[in-house]
Amino acid sequence: GSTTANAWAGFIPMDQVPQILNPTRGFVASANQHSTDPSYPYYYNSANFDHYRGRYINRTLEEKQSLSVQDMMALQNDNHSIFAEEAVPILLKSVNRSSLNAAQRSYLSWLETWDFRFEADSKAPPVFVEWMKEIHNLTFDEIHSIKDSIPMMDVESWRLLELLVNYPDHQIFDVKATAQLETAQVVVTEALNTVHDLWESKFSAESYQWATHKSTDILHLARIPAFSRLDLPVGGYGQAPNAIKETTGPSWRVIVSLGPSLKAYGIYPGGQSGHPGSRYYDNRIEAWQKGQYDELYVMKNPEDRKQPVLFSVRFEGSALTQLKQ
Repeated sequence: GSTTANAWAGFIPMDQVPQILNPTRGFVASANQHSTDPSYPYYYNSANFDHYRGRYINRTLEEKQSLSVQDMMALQNDNHSIFAEEAVPILLKSVNRSSLNAAQRSYLSWLETWDFRFEADSKAPPVFVEWMKEIHNLTFDEIHSIKDSIPMMDVESWRLLELLVNYPDHQIFDVKATAQLETAQVVVTEALNTVHDLWESKFSAESYQWATHKSTDILHLARIPAFSRLDLPVGGYGQAPNAIKETTGPSWRVIVSLGPSLKAYGIYPGGQSGHPGSRYYDNRIEAWQKGQYDELYVMKNPEDRKQPVLFSVRFEGSALTQLKQ
């Protein structure tokens, strides 16, 4: 946006905007992934989101002929990651086990028995996330060295996995700061060494858990710690349907059951009062982190607002920020 050369050239014609009507598979799903295939003639920015969440949601929906409200609740709170499902076998195959110590071998044993779910009390997720981060840093060291000075897009996770599998001897794995010529195996092993050295010097990895590592915070609008809710014991992962990260995630889970009698269910991480001393300031956070829902009051006509309301969809200005979806 800093130069007119990047200005919009026009609008995509409405009849060519990505769309679908009554698909034969019976559902439409989106989780920030690209909604078109490579043949689509127009550029649009998907904010560099990977496709793993969308793939898992589509896979789950395709496995069922019918879906209940409870099924949708479970899907919105699902911590399974296809990224981990596909990456872990690649890492376990690529690492040089002969050079590992006892602690590092225990890390691998956690991954070997892991179900690829980012649960709050799981020990495997921190190993996987930090290991992949170090592999990414070593593989794309040249990119990371210039990103602060030259705006450029990062390499997506699926491309790194493709390189590890199909091009393990590619020069992309050569770390420029060393004299030797690294391969994928060297990079994967060295990345695990880095994770080990960091962890063993700071804490006991045996007792380390995903919720502690991720440390999810719901921050006050003014970032006042006393008015925020910090270090929530909650799972979730950016590449899972339940995309809870450090300060972002599903801020407003809603499920609407259509039919003759419409019903809706929802939850959000906050409260309906902006007063920190009110019991309604953050009274929905615990239910949100547990994956629970409130039945919402659905107005049938303008006069319904005069009836008693168990839970209103209308917010009353909570001082807690809503996590970004």
